[in-house]
Amino acid sequence: MKTVRKYRMFNIFQYDQEADFLSEMHRQGYAFVKYSPPFTYIFELTEPQEVTYQLVYKKDHQDDDTFLQMMADYGFAHLGEYLDYYYFRQPTDQVGQVFFMDQENQINQMQQIMRNRLLPILLFIFILAVVNINDQDSVHALSEGIITIINLMFTLYLIIIAWVGYHYFRLKKRIENGELNG
Repeated sequence: MKTVRKYRMFNIFQYDQEADFLSEMHRQGYAFVKYSPPFTYIFELTEPQEVTYQLVYKKDHQDDDTFLQMMADYGFAHLGEYLDYYYFRQPTDQVGQVFFMDQENQINQMQQIMRNRLLPILLFIFILAVVNINDQDSVHALSEGIITIINLMFTLYLIIIAWVGYHYFRLKKRIENGELNG
Protein backbone atom coordinates (compact mmCIF):
# COMPACT_ATOMS: atom_id res chain seq x y z
CA MET A 1 0.00 0.00 0.00
CA LYS A 2 1.36 3.43 -0.96
CA THR A 3 1.97 5.80 1.96
CA VAL A 4 2.10 9.57 1.97
CA ARG A 5 3.57 11.89 4.59
CA LYS A 6 2.04 15.26 5.35
CA TYR A 7 3.58 17.79 7.70
CA ARG A 8 1.32 19.85 9.94
CA MET A 9 1.69 21.42 13.35
CA PHE A 10 -1.20 21.44 15.81
CA ASN A 11 -0.96 22.24 19.49
CA ILE A 12 -2.73 20.38 22.28
CA PHE A 13 -5.78 22.67 22.10
CA GLN A 14 -6.23 22.32 18.33
CA TYR A 15 -7.46 18.73 18.43
CA ASP A 16 -10.66 19.74 16.62
CA GLN A 17 -8.66 21.28 13.77
CA GLU A 18 -6.42 18.22 13.69
CA ALA A 19 -9.49 15.95 13.39
CA ASP A 20 -10.85 18.18 10.59
CA PHE A 21 -7.50 17.92 8.77
CA LEU A 22 -7.57 14.11 9.03
CA SER A 23 -11.18 14.00 7.78
CA GLU A 24 -10.32 16.26 4.84
CA MET A 25 -7.36 14.06 3.91
CA HIS A 26 -9.65 11.01 3.95
CA ARG A 27 -12.12 12.81 1.63
CA GLN A 28 -9.14 13.26 -0.72
CA GLY A 29 -8.34 9.54 -0.60
CA TYR A 30 -5.75 9.36 2.17
CA ALA A 31 -6.54 7.29 5.28
CA PHE A 32 -4.67 8.28 8.43
CA VAL A 33 -2.32 5.54 9.66
CA LYS A 34 -0.27 7.16 12.42
CA TYR A 35 1.38 10.28 13.75
CA SER A 36 5.16 10.38 13.84
CA PRO A 37 6.84 13.26 15.66
CA PRO A 38 7.64 15.91 14.86
CA PHE A 39 4.65 17.12 12.83
CA THR A 40 4.44 14.10 10.50
CA TYR A 41 1.14 12.44 9.60
CA ILE A 42 1.35 9.17 7.68
CA PHE A 43 -1.49 8.22 5.35
CA GLU A 44 -2.29 5.28 3.08
CA LEU A 45 -3.86 5.74 -0.31
CA THR A 46 -7.53 4.69 -0.15
CA GLU A 47 -10.88 5.35 -1.78
CA PRO A 48 -12.15 8.84 -0.93
CA GLN A 49 -14.80 8.57 1.77
CA GLU A 50 -16.67 10.80 4.22
CA VAL A 51 -15.10 9.85 7.55
CA THR A 52 -15.21 11.54 10.95
CA TYR A 53 -12.03 11.54 12.99
CA GLN A 54 -12.20 11.99 16.74
CA LEU A 55 -9.27 12.77 19.06
CA VAL A 56 -9.94 12.00 22.69
CA TYR A 57 -7.62 13.04 25.51
CA LYS A 58 -7.34 10.35 28.17
CA LYS A 59 -4.61 10.62 30.80
CA ASP A 60 -5.61 7.59 32.87
CA HIS A 61 -4.76 4.35 31.04
CA GLN A 62 -6.00 1.92 33.71
CA ASP A 63 -9.30 1.13 32.00
CA ASP A 64 -8.11 1.29 28.38
CA ASP A 65 -9.82 -1.96 27.39
CA THR A 66 -13.21 -0.72 28.63
CA PHE A 67 -12.70 2.69 27.02
CA LEU A 68 -11.66 1.21 23.67
CA GLN A 69 -14.64 -1.18 23.76
CA MET A 70 -17.00 1.74 24.46
CA MET A 71 -15.60 3.64 21.48
CA ALA A 72 -15.93 0.52 19.32
CA ASP A 73 -19.56 0.24 20.47
CA TYR A 74 -20.07 3.82 19.22
CA GLY A 75 -18.70 2.66 15.86
CA PHE A 76 -15.24 4.20 16.12
CA ALA A 77 -12.16 2.33 14.91
CA HIS A 78 -9.13 2.86 17.16
CA LEU A 79 -6.13 4.03 15.13
CA GLY A 80 -3.54 4.58 17.85
CA GLU A 81 -2.39 7.00 20.52
CA TYR A 82 0.12 9.77 20.89
CA LEU A 83 0.83 11.61 24.16
CA ASP A 84 -2.49 10.64 25.79
CA TYR A 85 -4.55 11.51 22.70
CA TYR A 86 -6.43 8.58 21.20
CA TYR A 87 -7.15 8.68 17.46
CA PHE A 88 -10.46 7.23 16.24
CA ARG A 89 -12.41 7.28 13.00
CA GLN A 90 -15.86 6.25 11.87
CA PRO A 91 -17.84 6.61 8.64
CA THR A 92 -19.74 9.89 8.74
CA ASP A 93 -22.95 8.19 7.58
CA GLN A 94 -23.33 6.44 10.96
CA VAL A 95 -25.89 8.99 12.13
CA GLY A 96 -26.40 9.16 15.87
CA GLN A 97 -23.17 7.35 16.65
CA VAL A 98 -21.12 10.44 17.49
CA PHE A 99 -19.08 10.38 20.66
CA PHE A 100 -20.38 13.33 22.66
CA MET A 101 -19.02 15.16 25.67
CA ASP A 102 -21.05 17.89 27.36
CA GLN A 103 -19.78 21.44 27.84
CA GLU A 104 -18.74 20.98 31.48
CA ASN A 105 -16.75 17.81 30.74
CA GLN A 106 -15.07 19.44 27.73
CA ILE A 107 -13.92 22.37 29.89
CA ASN A 108 -12.78 19.97 32.65
CA GLN A 109 -10.81 18.02 30.04
CA MET A 110 -9.15 21.22 28.80
CA GLN A 111 -8.18 22.16 32.36
CA GLN A 112 -6.74 18.67 32.89
CA ILE A 113 -4.69 19.04 29.70
CA MET A 114 -3.51 22.44 30.92
CA ARG A 115 -2.41 20.97 34.27
CA ASN A 116 -0.70 17.93 32.75
CA ARG A 117 1.01 19.60 29.80
CA LEU A 118 1.34 23.33 30.24
CA LEU A 119 2.15 23.68 33.93
CA PRO A 120 5.39 21.66 33.66
CA ILE A 121 6.47 23.96 30.81
CA LEU A 122 5.59 27.02 32.90
CA LEU A 123 7.69 25.61 35.75
CA PHE A 124 10.59 25.14 33.33
CA ILE A 125 10.20 28.75 32.12
CA PHE A 126 10.23 29.94 35.72
CA ILE A 127 13.46 28.02 36.36
CA LEU A 128 15.01 29.51 33.20
CA ALA A 129 14.00 32.99 34.37
CA VAL A 130 15.54 32.45 37.82
CA VAL A 131 18.76 31.11 36.28
CA ASN A 132 18.83 34.05 33.89
CA ILE A 133 18.30 36.64 36.66
CA ASN A 134 20.89 35.04 38.95
CA ASP A 135 23.46 34.78 36.17
CA GLN A 136 23.33 38.47 35.29
CA ASP A 137 25.74 39.14 38.17
CA SER A 138 27.93 36.12 37.55
CA VAL A 139 28.43 36.04 33.80
CA HIS A 140 31.99 34.88 34.34
CA ALA A 141 30.68 31.63 35.92
CA LEU A 142 28.97 30.60 32.69
CA SER A 143 30.06 31.35 29.21
CA GLU A 144 28.13 33.97 27.32
CA GLY A 145 27.11 31.23 24.86
CA ILE A 146 25.26 29.30 27.54
CA ILE A 147 23.49 32.44 28.73
CA THR A 148 22.50 33.20 25.15
CA ILE A 149 21.07 29.68 24.78
CA ILE A 150 19.12 30.08 28.04
CA ASN A 151 17.74 33.41 26.83
CA LEU A 152 16.75 31.92 23.48
CA MET A 153 15.03 28.97 25.21
CA PHE A 154 13.23 31.36 27.53
CA THR A 155 12.00 33.45 24.58
CA LEU A 156 10.99 30.36 22.57
CA TYR A 157 9.01 28.92 25.47
CA LEU A 158 7.25 32.24 26.06
CA ILE A 159 6.21 32.30 22.39
CA ILE A 160 4.97 28.70 22.63
CA ILE A 161 3.03 29.45 25.82
CA ALA A 162 1.39 32.48 24.16
CA TRP A 163 0.49 30.42 21.06
CA VAL A 164 -0.95 27.53 23.07
CA GLY A 165 -2.68 29.91 25.49
CA TYR A 166 -4.36 31.71 22.61
CA HIS A 167 -5.74 28.41 21.30
CA TYR A 168 -6.78 27.34 24.81
CA PHE A 169 -8.94 30.44 25.33
CA ARG A 170 -10.24 30.29 21.75
CA LEU A 171 -11.31 26.65 22.18
CA LYS A 172 -12.79 27.36 25.62
CA LYS A 173 -14.90 30.17 24.14
CA ARG A 174 -16.09 27.89 21.30
CA ILE A 175 -17.10 25.24 23.85
CA GLU A 176 -18.90 27.76 26.05
CA ASN A 177 -20.75 29.13 23.00
CA GLY A 178 -21.84 25.60 22.06
CA GLU A 179 -19.92 25.66 18.77
CA LEU A 180 -18.04 22.44 19.49
CA ASN A 181 -19.68 19.18 20.52
CA GLY A 182 -17.50 16.33 21.68
